[in-house]
Amino acid sequence: MNKKEIMEIKKQFTAANCNITRIAMCYVNHEKEIILSKTEAFLSLPEEEIFKYFDIFRKSLSGSKGKNLYDVDFPVVDGSSGQENFLNDLRKSKLDDDEILEEFYGRIIDSYDFGENYLILLIHGLYDIPGKTSDDLMMEDASEEVYEHIMCCICPVSLSKPGLSVNSEKGKVEDRIRDWVVEMPADAFLYPAFNDRSTDIHSMLYYSKKSPVLQQELVYELTGKEDALLSNEEECELVAGVLKEGTNITFDTIKSFSEEVMEILEEHEGNTEAVQVSPKQLAGMLEKAGLDAEESANVTNGCKTRLGEKKEIHLSSLVDKNKTTIHTENASIKIDASYIHDIETRRIDGRTYIMIPLNENVVEVNGIPVAGIAYK
Repeated sequence: MNKKEIMEIKKQFTAANCNITRIAMCYVNHEKEIILSKTEAFLSLPEEEIFKYFDIFRKSLSGSKGKNLYDVDFPVVDGSSGQENFLNDLRKSKLDDDEILEEFYGRIIDSYDFGENYLILLIHGLYDIPGKTSDDLMMEDASEEVYEHIMCCICPVSLSKPGLSVNSEKGKVEDRIRDWVVEMPADAFLYPAFNDRSTDIHSMLYYSKKSPVLQQELVYELTGKEDALLSNEEECELVAGVLKEGTNITFDTIKSFSEEVMEILEEHEGNTEAVQVSPKQLAGMLEKAGLDAEESANVTNGCKTRLGEKKEIHLSSLVDKNKTTIHTENASIKIDASYIHDIETRRIDGRTYIMIPLNENVVEVNGIPVAGIAYK
């Protein structure tokens, strides 16, 4: 799903556009025991509660692709997969089948790695997809398809902090009553995906609040796909491992590669898609930056081997467009990413130095301005 498609669904979680038919929920404690479960018509809820649920659902479609939001395709065998069929049956049940709901909760509880209490929220919706003109204007009376979907949000539930409260009726300050608070979702998914503004039963959109901590076992249980998600950090580590094993990449090569990536990311600023490249395209960019042909081939083959079924890498995982970080054995240097072209290495008196030119004679050490920088 691209950014526009995600925003289109996100806009449905408002009072004016709400198309949610039913909501089901299951509260699970830290011992993986179900404390309560219930299902009801969404619009029968009190208005105050509905708006709080909208906040949770919108949060489940927020963040950036490759960092919080992931497209996950089902491994299709003979036209479908068992997990896909199960989610499709759940969707078609309109959350009105206790048996399939119970099985769904069981699958989540068995595979979700979380040691505290949490709430599983599941909604069913029907979105009458409006047509669009050539200039992207909505035509509300030109719908040709209804997007029937489910969304599941897994929200941590934590005990509110202890403290004092003012009881104006009793005229005193007293110990505050602690209660269990439902937080914003840690994980969520939308099924089916809304690809090309249409129902795609072979794909889902997955949300993770913390990209370094991805629930791989849960995603496998939902889709049957192993290691379906790679966080930005994992993608960067994967490529770094390939470069370490198969190349003798130089500082100048990395610098040139980083500059090209930043130019590409700037060109696509605000675009609807996260910029991704195949292993071959990545190797081509590195070769253009200075890698030789043999090392370039090593990058292509190494990435293909490590990626498995995942075919592309997010460029934003490899280069931070805001800052560049340089690590040595004894130091860590962070600079503005746009400044990377000015950095160079020099050999002086038998030692290698990283040179960072000063635009002005202004230097701070631990927040303290330092005067009298010497120039040779």
